[in-house]
Amino acid sequence: MKKKMAGAGGRSDWTCPQCSSIVFGRKNECFKCHTPKGGTAKGDSVPKGAEASRPPPKALFTVTGIEIKQRRGDWTCSACSTLVFARKDECFKCRTPKSGSHSSNGGSGGWQDARGGGGSKHIQIQLNKDLLVVAKSGDGVHLCALVVERLLDFDAVNAATAYRILLTKTVRDAWARNEALTSLERVLRDQHVKDFGARECANTLHSLAKAEDQRPCADLISALESRALVVQGGFIPQNIANTLCAFATLGRQPADALVAGLTARALAVQVGFNPQDIASTLWAFAALGRQPKDALIAGLMARALEVQDDFNSQNIANTLWAFATMGRQPGDALVAGLTARALEVKCGFNPQNIANTLWAFATLGLQPSEVLL
Repeated sequence: MKKKMAGAGGRSDWTCPQCSSIVFGRKNECFKCHTPKGGTAKGDSVPKGAEASRPPPKALFTVTGIEIKQRRGDWTCSACSTLVFARKDECFKCRTPKSGSHSSNGGSGGWQDARGGGGSKHIQIQLNKDLLVVAKSGDGVHLCALVVERLLDFDAVNAATAYRILLTKTVRDAWARNEALTSLERVLRDQHVKDFGARECANTLHSLAKAEDQRPCADLISALESRALVVQGGFIPQNIANTLCAFATLGRQPADALVAGLTARALAVQVGFNPQDIASTLWAFAALGRQPKDALIAGLMARALEVQDDFNSQNIANTLWAFATMGRQPGDALVAGLTARALEVKCGFNPQNIANTLWAFATLGLQPSEVLL
């Protein structure tokens, strides 16, 4: 049976009498205001006008001993003691207006909220730090809660960071993870992808390809592809390799215009390609069933000769496999160089690398040296 949507509550979930949050049944206190399970609302016991006696607000989240601190300008709701983001004019829990509530900087001087333009960048930087702190703590449930809590306050970098972390992180509560990812995908597609740079496009696609579960997000991938076309001039070799590999791993053909653009960009920055970039780019073309332009093949082969001493076993196997799959000869000099390097790193070859290397030699009609065999 499917779990209920957020806010509906599970069979053992309970409603905090203080701030009306839905709390997991296994929790003994509210994750928002820390009211104990079975306790009473503060408003029931605190006389009117006695708000000053309320305890100071706690950190927004406490995860395995690490606190994400309240930021300047954030304010405490006078009705339910919930900590509210600085730019909000009312409490997101009980809708109490900001006026009359306690601000963490004691007034309006010095700190401007995002609408005033003075603190927006600081807010986004702090949000990224919060995401990384919670991710490092290993508490996936709190990470999902933070994403849902602050989703509408994310900028493009925050959203890309949160999405990448959640895609590659195992979360005990699969439903909470899926809910957070689905919300992020919608916001990314509709609001943030248009602001992505080359790095965010490549990293997001790469994370999607690496995720254990295949996300049903064709619209997001299309948006990323369109944005990559716009910012292709900012791609570095790693971005090019990761983008092409992502499409190949996802089993999705990139648009011809994007392949042409990335090919042109690769030729412009070929001196920056390292062995991993070379092997991954060639592998992606082969896996996609595409033939790179002769100029790109020549450029990558020349660069491979320059950095052949840095190839590892997987780079060697993937490069040779790609040439064999595309039906292209890598040239005697490169074969000799990769053979010599294979002998140096032979202890790093796993069964897959060995099989792919031998298959490539056979398919290319090449006879490996006796020493290599």
